[in-house]
Amino acid sequence: MAELADDAVGMYLANALGSPVIISDESPSPYSWLLLTPSGTIEKINLDIEKLDEESIVDYKLA
Repeated sequence: MAELADDAVGMYLANALGSPVIISDESPSPYSWLLLTPSGTIEKINLDIEKLDEESIVDYKLA
């Protein structure tokens, strides 16, 4: 799991930007991340590999 300092910095950025941000969940998978929202929620997400390859757009599915 990501360190508390990473979560704190991510939450600060999410609040400052008013936008969700993603940070590493420290898993070996390059497609597994944590989504931090300005409201303070933390959700585990998986990036959609097929959409990344086809459209070069970041899309995610809740894990």
